[in-house]
Formats: sequence, C-alpha cells, structure tokens
Amino acid sequence: MSELANALKKIKQENKKAKFSYGAVKHVGSLTLNKIYFIVLILITILISLYTYFKIPDFDRMVKDYVSVDEDRSMFNKKVAEYEKFKRDNLDSYFYSSLIKKDFTSASNVIERMDNKSAKVEKLKAVLYFAKNDFTMAKSLLESYVQKEKDPTAINLISFIYYSYGDYVKANKMIQKEGLKDGNLLINKGMLAERLGDLRTALEFYEKGLPLIDNDVIKYKVKIKIKSIKLALGIQ
Repeated sequence: MSELANALKKIKQENKKAKFSYGAVKHVGSLTLNKIYFIVLILITILISLYTYFKIPDFDRMVKDYVSVDEDRSMFNKKVAEYEKFKRDNLDSYFYSSLIKKDFTSASNVIERMDNKSAKVEKLKAVLYFAKNDFTMAKSLLESYVQKEKDPTAINLISFIYYSYGDYVKANKMIQKEGLKDGNLLINKGMLAERLGDLRTALEFYEKGLPLIDNDVIKYKVKIKIKSIKLALGIQ
C-alpha cells in the first residue's frame, strides 16, 4: 500500500515538473519574440532616419529649383509685358522696323492701333504706300499731309517721287519749299541741280549737306560726286 502511495506521489511530482517546464519554455519564447520585434522596430526607425537625412536636402533643392523656375517665369512674363508696353509707347519705331523687314502686315496693324484722325497716321500710311512702291497713293497722301505739317521727310519723299518719274523740275520746285537745315534735303537738292545741269548749285548743296549726313555710305557717295563735279568744273 505504501509502495502504491509512493508511486502516485512520484507521478504527481513528475506532472508538476512537466507543467513547470512547458510554462518556462513558453515564457522564454515570448521574451525572445518581443526582443526580435523590438530590434526590428529599432532597425526600421534607423533606416527611416537615414533615408530622411539623405533625401530631405534633395527635396529642399527640388523645391528651391521649382521656386527658381517660377521666379524666372514671372520675370519673363514681366519682361514681355514691358516689351508690349514699349511697343505701344513707341509705335513709330515698331512701324519703321516692320517696314525695314518688309513686314507690311505688321506695319498696317500699327497704323490701325493709332488715332485715324491724326496727321501722323496720314504720313505713316503714305510711307507704307511708298515702301510698297505705290507712288501714286503715297504722293496723294503726302501732299495732303504737308499742307498741315511742315515735315522735311515728307517733302523729301514727294520730291523723290517726282524724281523717280523723271520730272526733275517739279521735284526741284517741291524741295525748294523746305529750308536748308536737313542734310538729306540738301543732298537731294544737289542731285536735282546736277540732273538739271546746274553743277555749281549742285556742288554748293553737296558741300553744305555733307557735314550733316550721318550715314557713312551716303557720305562716301557724296564725296565722290563732289570730286567728279569739281573735276568737271576744273576746280582744284
């Protein structure tokens, strides 16, 4: 009987040890997983920190570049607006630059943007026709214009039109209406006098007009004319 009791007691003790061992193993396993989770969390935090550390400067630079592009665009738009204002305020310059480029459409658009009743518009229309070699319309508008404004350029153009027609008398008559302060007019008067055979008068106009001319090519041509006339007149 005592042996049976001892055996049962021994079995109970072994069961207790087994339960204790299982719980201990389970506890140890739980601690190990917690440590792993903690280590993984630390590693993730470190990686995120490193990524942020190296990438934020790039992001800042990208933002700065974007702002710079935006500022450049704003500056460009400002310059365009200033240029458009400059064109509006300097329509005459834009008109003549269009004529030089033979952009007659742009030149016509400039005229349309002006006050159609002003004398200046009449002159610009005449100049446009002149540039298109429509001398008939140009002469008509110019003759109307010079009755309102004493403009050496307009008178010079009218004289040139008569000159191109071969009507040197009318060209000379027209150009004599203007004073002697404009270099181009003086040179043209010299050309007309030369055409009419009055070499001494031509020489006088050429010599008076030469110092007033800024264009080097025209100056060179006038100097040649002066030399040839002096040679013809026997003047040293």
